[in-house]
Amino acid sequence: MTDVDVPQSGSQDQAACPCPTAALRRSLSCGPSPSESLSVHAQNAFAHLQGDLFSGEGALQLHGKKFFRDVLESMRLYALELDVQGGVVFCNAFLLHVAGWTPEDVLGKNWFDDLRSPKNPLPGEGFRRGLRRGFMRHHHESTFLSHWGDPRRVRWHNTLLRDAEGHVTGTLSLGEDITEQRRAEWAERKARIQAEALNKVVQAVGSHQDMDELLRRVDQQVNRFVEIPCLLVALREPEWRVVYRRGCQALPPEAFTGERELFEMVLREGRPLRIADGQALGNFEQDLGCSLGLPEVQSLLATPLSFGPRTLGVMVAVSADPDLLYSPDDLSFFAAVASPVALALENARLFTEMGNLAMTDSLTELANRRSLFMLGEHEITRAVHRHSPISFFMFDLDHFKHVNDRHGHRVGDAVLRHVAHLCRQSLREEDLLGRYGGEEFAAVLPDTDHTEALQLAERLRRTVEEHPLRLEGCPLPLTVSVGVSTLPGGSHRLSLEHLLDRADQALYGAKRAGRNTVAGDLSLSHSAPSSSPKRSSPHFWP
Repeated sequence: MTDVDVPQSGSQDQAACPCPTAALRRSLSCGPSPSESLSVHAQNAFAHLQGDLFSGEGALQLHGKKFFRDVLESMRLYALELDVQGGVVFCNAFLLHVAGWTPEDVLGKNWFDDLRSPKNPLPGEGFRRGLRRGFMRHHHESTFLSHWGDPRRVRWHNTLLRDAEGHVTGTLSLGEDITEQRRAEWAERKARIQAEALNKVVQAVGSHQDMDELLRRVDQQVNRFVEIPCLLVALREPEWRVVYRRGCQALPPEAFTGERELFEMVLREGRPLRIADGQALGNFEQDLGCSLGLPEVQSLLATPLSFGPRTLGVMVAVSADPDLLYSPDDLSFFAAVASPVALALENARLFTEMGNLAMTDSLTELANRRSLFMLGEHEITRAVHRHSPISFFMFDLDHFKHVNDRHGHRVGDAVLRHVAHLCRQSLREEDLLGRYGGEEFAAVLPDTDHTEALQLAERLRRTVEEHPLRLEGCPLPLTVSVGVSTLPGGSHRLSLEHLLDRADQALYGAKRAGRNTVAGDLSLSHSAPSSSPKRSSPHFWP
């Protein structure tokens, strides 16, 4: 079909067709060709219609008007004719059917005054003004609601009708339904946005080992595609704990009753879940809402976070807004995000484990020498800044070589683990305990003066003495000797190496005093140490 140039609305110079009615009949009956869009087809049909309206004597004859309306009745295009005042002169059957009207509902009624409603498929006052001025847009798009409740998108092609003298008598509009075209365009755009958001998620999880920052970045990117008022990420080992919360009340990481039940339900299902109605959650909907600090749960998405055969945890999106109910498309995207998030969480776990291995003694699970010095220096700086005292222990097992020689290194390792466990129980939570090397241990005690440090050292010594290691039912007596040094509050900063050296000198005094005792060093001054510190006499406890 040859394209026909469509004259602009308001023009009186119309091109005549050699056989207009035949051309129009062919144009409307054959439909668009495979290579021709519906829009082009509509414009061609409309052009032929305009050519017929203004052909011959320049006036629309009665038999011609009836023919045109009969043709329009057979079209799957919307057709509407208004007079210059906006009265409905003609409305074809297709428009009546989709809008749910009868001819009596519209014919003779004023389109702008009597029929304005959300279902009205044409603009209101702007269209009326254009009709009165004799000029209007040739094309426009609008949306109206069909009588079955489906929004329909229509592209309208408008022309002004004129009499033989050129006066405007009304307007004729043909509309093509482009709903499916717009839906396809939106689906393509939505898929592109989803792919971009998913790519951003992958980039975010690939560039961060810190779990908090990683999940914050993921949250930002997911919200570009799916609106999530409340997001939870929970890990299941060693027990359920929520590692990320956003959009709900601040809570400790331990999962609450409603949360645990939801997490377990997702694990049982083993697949992504969408709950469009919070009532479907059953009895624990109220528990979940209370746990999150939400008035109620309207809709949620939940997906397992799986890495290979292992399920690491669960990711949950919650909406308390009745106007925000999640769709199947939302669930598809949410589930797609779960895979890179699970991979990132596994990498973060391995990174943390590697960091722990680098900072932890593998035998005793105490801080190793590297982390002991790094964290100890930080505590000294903090104590000096706060003008508070800080104390230090150096202690080792008495006659440990004899234990190794008599019972072997396997028992020697068991002794070290046993003593490390006892020391953790004896010291406070804020105290730093580490393995210095061999059978030697060190401890850093913030906010502890010398007297209190000697008391804690004595409690540690007594705990080890009173809890021998049992070998095949027989007790293996163990004792430790402890040296204590203190940096008083208000002192100048000294290095950890120097302060532990003072505690080590006190430890030698305890050994010389017969072992299984506590000795303290009181020689520290407020001045910086010299390169060769002087040895001082230990102070024994009690």
